[in-house]
Amino acid sequence: MAVEVEVDLVEHLSDLLASGDTRSVKAMINESAFETVLRTRANDVIPIVSYYINEEAMQENPAVFRYSEKVLQKCAESGNPKECLMEYLAQIESLDVIKFKICLKPIQTTLLRIPDRKSPLMQCVFNAIYTLINSLPLPRYRHLDEKSKLLLDCDEDVQRIRDIYSLIVMFYEPFVNEISDNSSADKRTKSVRQVLLQALLQLLGNPIVHVDLKYNETESSTLSRLVFKIVAFILKLQSDPLALLLLVENEELVSVDEERAFVHEFSSNEIKFSDLSLSSFFYLILCENMCKSFHYVYNKQYVYHNCLRLAKTLLRYKETLVLQKGLLLAKVMMEQIEAGSMDFTHLASSTHKEIIELLSNIAVYHKVKEDRRLAAELIKKHFCTFDVKGQFYILLNVCKNPQHPNITGYFTTFFTDSVRKTFINEEYIEYFTGKRLFDLLCTFCLLIEGVETDLIENKDQILSALNLIIFLTRRDRNNFSGVWKYITSISKTFLDPLREAVDLSRAHYKLQLRSLDDPLKTEDEADLFVSVGGQMLDQMSTEDKQTILNAGLTVFDLIEHLLSRANECVADKPQL
Repeated sequence: MAVEVEVDLVEHLSDLLASGDTRSVKAMINESAFETVLRTRANDVIPIVSYYINEEAMQENPAVFRYSEKVLQKCAESGNPKECLMEYLAQIESLDVIKFKICLKPIQTTLLRIPDRKSPLMQCVFNAIYTLINSLPLPRYRHLDEKSKLLLDCDEDVQRIRDIYSLIVMFYEPFVNEISDNSSADKRTKSVRQVLLQALLQLLGNPIVHVDLKYNETESSTLSRLVFKIVAFILKLQSDPLALLLLVENEELVSVDEERAFVHEFSSNEIKFSDLSLSSFFYLILCENMCKSFHYVYNKQYVYHNCLRLAKTLLRYKETLVLQKGLLLAKVMMEQIEAGSMDFTHLASSTHKEIIELLSNIAVYHKVKEDRRLAAELIKKHFCTFDVKGQFYILLNVCKNPQHPNITGYFTTFFTDSVRKTFINEEYIEYFTGKRLFDLLCTFCLLIEGVETDLIENKDQILSALNLIIFLTRRDRNNFSGVWKYITSISKTFLDPLREAVDLSRAHYKLQLRSLDDPLKTEDEADLFVSVGGQMLDQMSTEDKQTILNAGLTVFDLIEHLLSRANECVADKPQL
């Protein structure tokens, strides 16, 4: 007979909710008989009331929505905790944000009621949370300057992320306190601590890494303060954050896609940390000062090298707010390392080559001017962290890989600075004089496509190379560097072809200008295709074409001026 009463109560609750009779629902759920039913049938009640936890019910029948929420919490307080937990997790598999927000508190209540919680159970819950936050739409912006960032808090996607993270922070807090207060060294506690640490770090990956997280104690966004709490939770579990760099050193990190696969397949024996989450964490503690103290027992170069690997992860993203975090992390690390302190052997790691490539790409192509400027500064800072031998090999390898001419020109200025130092610093003599100097000159003083090289596109590289030759031949009148032994070869391979290239390019541009001025030619006949920065601009107006052609002629005049000066310096060979 008792079973029939239980069934009647569950069915009666379903009928009351369907009819919208919330007054009867209120009376029913406060009866002791209903609580008795929940002790054995809560897992049957949860799907019934969850049906009304959605956007439509919230808007059209808020009272039913509100009482359904109350019943869900009562199930968590009175029902079989493990059975209820599984049912709650089944409900949030739909990735419905509203249902997730309402179910999170009952899930916490249920989980706290389970004694001796083991790591697989905890990981199952945390994976469900991870899956939901990874399904959230990312903020829909890519290229933001500082003024545009002021509007981010008004973004609908950012507000959604903020609301969910505020609930998630409250969800994790009791578990963090429980584990951090537990000094036991038993295997179960260690395992749960590791699973919890993984889950908290996951919160710092997608989507939060795509949001502006600038933080200070007096003035920060709500989301930044929530992230600060997450970082504080992590530091309660791991008081030595730099110890996590061992994961980077041992290459134990996984990509975001691999992390999602692990969560989807769910292996309780696999505790994996993603490179994106850890990169975001180190950005927060090092750039936003969310960690006030560190254990000063680590080698600076060890920290620098591994944090650069994390910065590299962020720099691969095209989204401004992710990329900027990578720039700032790299900047902080480069400011911590002394100039010339990195041994050339570190170049054996692919990290440094990739950092140069990523920064170069940002410096040339990124749409935000401030980011381009910072990337260029970091290229130089990175170069200067290496010893003289390391700097030599960086320069020697720059042109072995395809580079934008502006970047090659930029590195040519580094080369010039290094040559200048040979006259005042003995350390530079071995690598920037004689045959090694000649090898570098052959690398940087070069027309990529001979006389057919696009002088406009390559002007930065060409002008930097000419300035280098002028400096060397004027400064080194005693052949200290050995430049005069090789200058004839440089003239044949660079200066002479450049002279011909300037003449050909100027003649071509003047011919095009004359064709535009010829009244017998129609607009269609005067169509012009001009390469500017490697891109073809067609269907321009005649006036625009004339402007571009005249600008090109001005560049040729500048190149010719420096070329004439370089030839004069070469001709003025000292008597040795």
